[in-house]
Amino acid sequence: MTDYKYYEASPHDLRARALLPMLFAAALVGLSFLIPSSQNSSLLGNFEGADKVAVFLSDSAKVFGISIITLVLVVVLGTRKRLSVQYRLKEAITIVGAVIVFAGGGAMLNEHYIKPHFDSPRPNIEWLAQQPTGIESGFTVKSYYAKKSGDDRSRFMKKALFAVGTDVSSIVGEHWVTEPGYSFPSGHAYASFFLATFFLFFATTFVSSTRQSLFFLLVPWAIAVSLSRVILNVHRPMDVTVGAVQGLVVGIIAWLFVRVIIRKIAQQ
Repeated sequence: MTDYKYYEASPHDLRARALLPMLFAAALVGLSFLIPSSQNSSLLGNFEGADKVAVFLSDSAKVFGISIITLVLVVVLGTRKRLSVQYRLKEAITIVGAVIVFAGGGAMLNEHYIKPHFDSPRPNIEWLAQQPTGIESGFTVKSYYAKKSGDDRSRFMKKALFAVGTDVSSIVGEHWVTEPGYSFPSGHAYASFFLATFFLFFATTFVSSTRQSLFFLLVPWAIAVSLSRVILNVHRPMDVTVGAVQGLVVGIIAWLFVRVIIRKIAQQ
């Protein structure tokens, strides 16, 4: 198509529409320090259904959730008018490639290098180890993390949860079993803030239409994901705050990288 007009927002627009909202979102995650420390299995208390909402939000920042969100947003971007099929395809490949490299690479770096280096146990592990029934079953922080395999830790966790019984809701317990790693920093906060930052910067840079409004929904989503980790007692406020800042910084780096490629594609 020959009627396509290349659009790129000014640095001032990007600061106002993308950078400031994401900085504000990271600051809101920092307010999790004001959440009282949990003395129970989670901070959900007796709110019926709240555990399901918290687990759903948390799981939305796992690989499957990130993949679905990325696919939806790529489709939204690809259906913009007056773009050639070739441009749409190259843009989609660039975006998906950036998400795989930066989100996936950052997650691997966190999980296999940064987290083991800081060796910070999850707060739910510490809580279980303090329960009388947990102590009787031989569940301690040291014995849990002494098991090198995630599957072995999950099985050990199941035994401890069975001993604790009704003090932990089934859906929260099932979620804990799937989280056998260390606590600092939060991979979920990293993933959600990366995705929100990257796509918000991309949309405000290259999309000059009302379609931008959809991408702003990523901001409260990233905040909710991060806070759900603290509420479920699988992370501390410091974990999610650092994870959010990580995601924000890497999201901007990914956008800068992709912007160079998109400019070259547009010139062609």
